[in-house]
Amino acid sequence: MEILDILKSLFSSIWSLFTGVLVPGLGVSFGVYFLAIAAIKLSLLILHAAVGIGSGTSYRSGSARNPKISENRRGDQY
Repeated sequence: MEILDILKSLFSSIWSLFTGVLVPGLGVSFGVYFLAIAAIKLSLLILHAAVGIGSGTSYRSGSARNPKISENRRGDQY
């Protein structure tokens, strides 16, 4: 229990520092700012997972060094 009290006092002092210092030009504390950034990152991560953006499984996601060209299209001009 003493370890929990030490950790609680340490984190509470750090959190009070983050909530007491304002971000210049925004008028909000650093704690609120970091929580907002974390919420934005989490929501974008969930959006990417739900929509499938950046999954790398699309038609154009392959390597350009070794393109897979079918035999019927090898002689086509660009």
